[in-house]
Amino acid sequence: MNLKGHGCVPFLPLVQLTASIPVILPYPEELKTIGDHMRKVRFERGLLQKEVADIIGVNVATVVNWEKNHTSPPVMLLPRIVGFLGYDPIDEIIDDSLGSRIKQYRMQHGLSIKKMANLIPSDESTISRLEQGKGWFQEKTLKKINEFFYVNTSPL
Repeated sequence: MNLKGHGCVPFLPLVQLTASIPVILPYPEELKTIGDHMRKVRFERGLLQKEVADIIGVNVATVVNWEKNHTSPPVMLLPRIVGFLGYDPIDEIIDDSLGSRIKQYRMQHGLSIKKMANLIPSDESTISRLEQGKGWFQEKTLKKINEFFYVNTSPL
């Protein structure tokens, strides 16, 4: 029987495709970034990225990029993020060096390097180098930093 011209398609042999379903962990085993912490807390609370975005006041693409570690949150949003998380992830990410403690204070208060430099007072490049642990610093600079932290938090 000839099926050409009758709109019929000849039978093809049945092919069965198999693949394992990838296991997607809700969050990394080791939390290294703020995005990692946000993803962990979001999954624990059963929230959608859209809901987190609404809580923090950003768009959903921003939360996606933070969770994928494509971008980092701007410092000015860190207080809102800490509020969402219920804890400060900076405490776990930053070590105990002077530069890290300056960065921690700056981030916890949502300050840019420029604003932090104005508070101490110092210049932006000094604050940046301190945070990176680069270079040496004059005694008067270290004294200003110590005085700032003594008045605003606790002695270094």
